[in-house]
Amino acid sequence: PGALLGALLLAGACFTDSMALPFLLVAFLHCRERDTGKLLAFSIGTAVFLGGGHILMSRTLGQWYNFQASEAVWQSFRFDGQELIHLLGGELLGTFGVFTLAVVLSFALPVRPWRGAVGMWTWLAIAGVAAAVLASQNQALEAHGLLPAMLGLALAGPLAMQRVTRHLSASPGASTFGGEGLMLAALALQFLQLFASA
Repeated sequence: PGALLGALLLAGACFTDSMALPFLLVAFLHCRERDTGKLLAFSIGTAVFLGGGHILMSRTLGQWYNFQASEAVWQSFRFDGQELIHLLGGELLGTFGVFTLAVVLSFALPVRPWRGAVGMWTWLAIAGVAAAVLASQNQALEAHGLLPAMLGLALAGPLAMQRVTRHLSASPGASTFGGEGLMLAALALQFLQLFASA
């Protein structure tokens, strides 16, 4: 039931904003990593809700919907290297640099950050960054284009910091207090970056 509900919500989101597509794809990968039964239910649910919704809207709204759902979307995208570099270098590594670095460092840990129940947050961060990259390549660049990456990193960043500091605290000669202090210092630096950019 949870996989079907997720498929319904994400399929509905895809009909309202193209930035939902990376979240749908990443949810598919997360289900594949977690459970075959959930993957099957999510895949069938997505096919039914997306396909059925598209057919229903196409018949109800006619050619206008078909144009807006396919041709207009493809025409709105173009490759803009400057916007991509600004997003990756200026925003993700600048404004959200501490969270981004923590997520990247978590990939070096022995326990893979995309596995298990907590891995959902890593998948969310990946989808958020992918959605922001997609939004940066849209001709009608909107102010909310960075929101998915902000949301994903705001949730996955502190969790990644916690994993990294726990791993460092478990090393011989390390102390738990040192790991907690490092995490608090990193969060303070991230707050300072966000405060300065605001």
